[in-house]
Amino acid sequence: MSFFQNFKAKRAAKRAKKLFESELAEYNSESELLSRALEIFSDASKGEEPSDQGLVQKAGELVLWTGSAVYHEAGRTPSKYVGGSTGFSVPVVAGIRVRVGSFRGQMVPGEEMQLDKDQGFVKL
Repeated sequence: MSFFQNFKAKRAAKRAKKLFESELAEYNSESELLSRALEIFSDASKGEEPSDQGLVQKAGELVLWTGSAVYHEAGRTPSKYVGGSTGFSVPVVAGIRVRVGSFRGQMVPGEEMQLDKDQGFVKL
């Protein structure tokens, strides 16, 4: 193999190893999450209640899962006016002036964006 072919082969091997490691980490995290969910539902089907004292429950209710959550709401940045104004002011009496003219422009709505309104825990 020439120098460049060897270099390209090593680079491809590094890229493949990095991809494998990232997909393996994702698989392991999903597997752990699913095994935890299976354990929760298995315990619930046997009638075992989880020890969650953070929420007052009615008789017969039980908490299967607790996680963090964020409430998102669609919002906008403030609107602004774009355009110009024409006219002049006329003195009426000492220190008082009246403006004669008009504003010619239009309102440009603000940018639409997602806003985080609240965060807390969700319990199922």
